[in-house]
Amino acid sequence: MTYRHAHIALCVIFLIYGLVRAGVAVAMFGQLWGIIDTPDLAEAWAEVDRFVAEKSPTQLVPVTAPGYMAYLFVMGALLTTGALATFLKARKGLYLIGAFLVLWLSLFINFQTVNPKVIHLLVASVLFAALCYLHQALQASSQGSQDSA
Repeated sequence: MTYRHAHIALCVIFLIYGLVRAGVAVAMFGQLWGIIDTPDLAEAWAEVDRFVAEKSPTQLVPVTAPGYMAYLFVMGALLTTGALATFLKARKGLYLIGAFLVLWLSLFINFQTVNPKVIHLLVASVLFAALCYLHQALQASSQGSQDSA
């Protein structure tokens, strides 16, 4: 697999994950506002409500369930936009993906909790480091081929 192929694969992974995060938040708001009415989403809202209420006394920054969902939507939008920008070779995309990771980490800090999802954050961080390396390598090789022309 070439650097370019690996770069594309990582961008696609981040793009899909961002779309899923944002899409889930949109679906949850659809449930909240009565646009969508499914037992699965109702159960998911109940779980989010329970989690936020349970963590309420220890939260550093108080968050409601709708606030939490809005936060997840912003995270998904940052990741989606960052993946697309990085795919298009824009360095700012890496900053957006980095911002997504910082927001994700801040959720663990705010709720003062560690759960199995921290493994996803660690994996995403490793993939992000690989993407940064590949992005830089592709930029350097692109620059080198332009210089020799």
